[in-house]
Amino acid sequence: MRRLQIWLRSLEHRLNTSLQAKLTLFLSLMLALILLVAAYGVFLFIESIEHEGWAGRQREAAQNAVRTIDDFLLRIEDTLTLVGALSVEQVERSPDLLPEILNRVPAWIEIVRVDRDGRIIAEITRDRPLLGNLVTIPLSNWFQQARAGQRYLGPLFITADTEPYIIMAIPTNDGGVVAGRLRMNLLWETVATIRFGRTGSAYIVNEDGVIIAHPDPQVVLAYTTIGNRPEFRTLPPDGSQQYYINLAGKETLGVALNIPDTSWRLFTEVPEAEATELSTRAGVTFTLSLIVFGLLLLLATNYLLNRFVFRVLDELRQGAERIGSGDLTHPLLVRSEREVAEVGRAFNAMMHQLRMRNAEIAKQTESLKAEIQERRRVEQELIKARDAAEAASRAKSTFLATMSHELRTPLTAIIGYSQLMEQLVNKNIYETVTHDVGRIRAAGMHLLSLINDILDISKIEAGRMTISAEYADVADLVRTAVNTVLPQMDKNRNRFQVDCPSDIGLLNSDATKVRQALINLLSMRPSLPKAAT
Repeated sequence: MRRLQIWLRSLEHRLNTSLQAKLTLFLSLMLALILLVAAYGVFLFIESIEHEGWAGRQREAAQNAVRTIDDFLLRIEDTLTLVGALSVEQVERSPDLLPEILNRVPAWIEIVRVDRDGRIIAEITRDRPLLGNLVTIPLSNWFQQARAGQRYLGPLFITADTEPYIIMAIPTNDGGVVAGRLRMNLLWETVATIRFGRTGSAYIVNEDGVIIAHPDPQVVLAYTTIGNRPEFRTLPPDGSQQYYINLAGKETLGVALNIPDTSWRLFTEVPEAEATELSTRAGVTFTLSLIVFGLLLLLATNYLLNRFVFRVLDELRQGAERIGSGDLTHPLLVRSEREVAEVGRAFNAMMHQLRMRNAEIAKQTESLKAEIQERRRVEQELIKARDAAEAASRAKSTFLATMSHELRTPLTAIIGYSQLMEQLVNKNIYETVTHDVGRIRAAGMHLLSLINDILDISKIEAGRMTISAEYADVADLVRTAVNTVLPQMDKNRNRFQVDCPSDIGLLNSDATKVRQALINLLSMRPSLPKAAT
């Protein structure tokens, strides 16, 4: 079981991954289907021919059997007719006539001649008399039917000595009746000789379906009946064939015919195995031949597929692997078949195009390498330029810081002297220069502020700019800013009016930067209109 599972998994894997396995399975299934349909069609054809042949032979055998039995009955009946044709006087004058007739016809067991009233005129028997001892002859069926002008053929009887017989009676010219007991053994022997094929046989049933003649006497002695069986109820007595299960429980092909001038029916049967033997043998032979042919065709198809398809695919696979490894120097062999040659030429053309593209890509790669090297060189130069600019910026910041410090020192001295002079003037020592000295101090303060701005720029660039919050008089900040820009306004003959109360209050901020912001705002329009405020 485990090996079967492994084999099934292997088969499933091959079907999922192998085109050859899929094509082989598909071709096998299609070929098997075609072969099955062909074998079935041939089998039906042979079976129909065989069926028709058996139908003709079986019908002919049944008709021959019916004629044989009919001739037998006619010969028996002729004996009774002969006896019935004799007058009473002839019978009485010839007492040895009936024994001679009985000896010449072994089928008769007993013969009796009665008049129209049922009285016995003459009789002869091989054993104890049955018909002649019938006290109720006038009431018997055979007497009444024969006296009415009809032939009587009675049912099967069996004596205590297992001697089967039937009663036959016919009317005579003088209104009497001739009857006899007919030994059925001879009829059985006649039926037993009816043969067709190897095992075909026949038997006779009466109107009730009771078998009265059969190759096997025990069937008759057992009073076997087929009155409730399909063959008796459905098989028409016209010689047509029909399959059914017979008394032995075997599938049988049967034919039924009525025996003329009797209520009997003859059945001929042949086993289905024998009836279909030829078609079965032919079907098996043809099927085996088709299987062998199919296997050969499948092997030939696989060989052709391997030769012209899968080998080419394997070569394409090997070529693709060489291309994948970078080997483009081994083109495929172009075969003579047109379709395969086209595939090979297309593959070789693809390989040539790949070589051309690889060469072009190599050139582009070299060009890109050169371009990358150039860009790296430019990048290095840009880095050097950036470093030089940063160094220059740092040098500028250092220079500005140094120069601001150097400028701040003398300006501080000037401002100090200006303050000293202003103090002297305030003491009324130099009244005439008070106004000019104040302006000198203001200009010096402005120059100091500019230098501080330069220093602030250097601090910003150096990342060391700080803010110092302090309380300052707003009126003083405004007055300082106005005094700084007032000389320029006077020069331009502008009128400037300041509205700032002296007690406006204090400001908590960086006074230097606030004062510089006011100066910048006042200096934005150096040529103010005369009416500006």
